[in-house]
Amino acid sequence: MPMQHLTIHGRVQGVGYRAFAQRAATAAGIAGWVRNRDDGTVEAVLDASEPILAALLTVLHKGPALGRVDRIELRDADDAEIVAVTTPCAILPTATLPPCPTADTIAAYRATDYLASIDLQGGDRRRFRIDDPAATHADWLAAAGARHAVILTAWNPFGAATSPPDNDRAQATLAAAIQSAGLRHGPASGEDPRGLWQPEPGFVVLDADDRLVDRWLRSFRQNAAVRISREGPCQLVWHPDIRHRLADSRPA
Repeated sequence: MPMQHLTIHGRVQGVGYRAFAQRAATAAGIAGWVRNRDDGTVEAVLDASEPILAALLTVLHKGPALGRVDRIELRDADDAEIVAVTTPCAILPTATLPPCPTADTIAAYRATDYLASIDLQGGDRRRFRIDDPAATHADWLAAAGARHAVILTAWNPFGAATSPPDNDRAQATLAAAIQSAGLRHGPASGEDPRGLWQPEPGFVVLDADDRLVDRWLRSFRQNAAVRISREGPCQLVWHPDIRHRLADSRPA
């Protein structure tokens, strides 16, 4: 059974719920982690067989005496969540969730020009827009010998204006992470065609695994990256937490 991610809703903060869940998981011999989220929920990732997890869920639904559990949502944990799993189950610091994108935020992403070069010196820059069909960029990817690419930055985490020194430090850390992954890459940027905001520098990375992109989005607190593929149009790749919340909000 894949490791499971749990989101627990109700009166679950300020009532000892994290410690309750951590003790229950440890007593059941389950590895994982548990933490508060800044939206008032508690989340956990647990590594357990189906019958053991089912028994633990019964306990977690009851919760501590001062708490109240309204519902528990389950899904398969993603790679970036799994790497934090420990034995015994640990309590992690509170997670700050990315804001769910508004219609204006999505429109801003779609209106942005994304410029990227497969030349590390910045030559042969190509412009991309969200929803550009594969035919507009297949030749660019073919010239690079790549099936797909992703454009991302470390600037302005979760869209919050950040000082130039802090942005530069984050960008240097992202550059080092890309280098460490051994992936081909080049310079990129997101730019307003109207020139109303400062271009955000970034990188285009060739053939990066989806799980690695998710890890970078989490680590550098970015709402989204841009995926370019020979198989389809340019698309936004949302931060995993945003992606899960958008999926949860869709009608059944």
